[in-house]
Amino acid sequence: MKKRRALLKLAAACAASLALCACGQDRSLGQRAIVKAVYLDESGGAYHAGLAVFLCEPNSDTASVQGEAKIYTGEGASMDEALRDAEQKQNKTPFYAQNELLFLGPGALRRDVTPYLAYFGQENAARPNLSVFAVDLTQREFSRCDDTITDVVREGGRIVQETALGAGPARGIYELAAPQGQRADGWLPVLSFGEDSEDFIGVRELVLLEDGRAGERLEEEAMSTALMLAGKQDTVSFSGSDGGEPLAFTTQPLTLTHSVENTQEGPVLTVRAAGRLRSVSLGAGELHGRQAQQAAQRVCRFLQRTAEALGEQTFARGNDVFHHAWWLRQLDAAQVQAMQRAGTLWQPGRVQYVFDLRVQPE
Repeated sequence: MKKRRALLKLAAACAASLALCACGQDRSLGQRAIVKAVYLDESGGAYHAGLAVFLCEPNSDTASVQGEAKIYTGEGASMDEALRDAEQKQNKTPFYAQNELLFLGPGALRRDVTPYLAYFGQENAARPNLSVFAVDLTQREFSRCDDTITDVVREGGRIVQETALGAGPARGIYELAAPQGQRADGWLPVLSFGEDSEDFIGVRELVLLEDGRAGERLEEEAMSTALMLAGKQDTVSFSGSDGGEPLAFTTQPLTLTHSVENTQEGPVLTVRAAGRLRSVSLGAGELHGRQAQQAAQRVCRFLQRTAEALGEQTFARGNDVFHHAWWLRQLDAAQVQAMQRAGTLWQPGRVQYVFDLRVQPE
């Protein structure tokens, strides 16, 4: 009997789970509004919400929802109220289990993103893959993106999947969570899109978070180098100018290593990126042989300057976006913790960057 009761309880649990994860047998599929992205912002003393909603088609489950998305917006004195107001703008039952995307608007970024992260972090068990993006659109501008939001959701999902495979800029809620009583630091990818189908959809810059608020933005080589140092991608590419001369290069996958040694000034971390260049051009065209190797040394110096500038923008300000303190603690945790409390850890020279790039053999 005990075994039978256990099997019955298991069957009941499985049935409940299926009811939560699908559109449900007691409710028409057409009554479900599948929320694929949530937008939140704040201005004028009110919260602003937006929902990118797909509708279930008959004879399909929520995992295979297709079709075009629509945007519904709402306002309120709290995030809860704003989201409920947006839900009530349409007559379907909202289904959030597939939502992987959280967009934070410019007002939220100017104030403090920590409450937004905490709000969704409380429900992270239901949304284990929720990724956060900064967007430069107000709620009114976001509401006008009905014609492009379907592509935005698909591109956002692609970026999230790409990141899960180790080569994308998305950042999960769990990566941004701040310790109790502290504000979020780090960075967010900026997802660009607009009303027009010709507008760029994707990430081409990062915004640094300082004490929960948006700070400096990283573009081009700074963004590419930052993603590599953060373990979000293993290659670096650049096409632009160095000292007024055109420079372009792409690396093969790089190996990132960390080593710590004690000095008179305390522990010093050396971050080394080593590997080969896939291509390099300086001026007119692609270089090969000895010229390419000479250019590789220039690329190493270029990337070292870029990494040092990133260190000044982040670690030197106490924003340990690349988790350098964790590596420093491996040598002497008590010493590093004491330096953190005293404010002496965050100094120029505490972290050094070395790039060792070579060209492919001919």
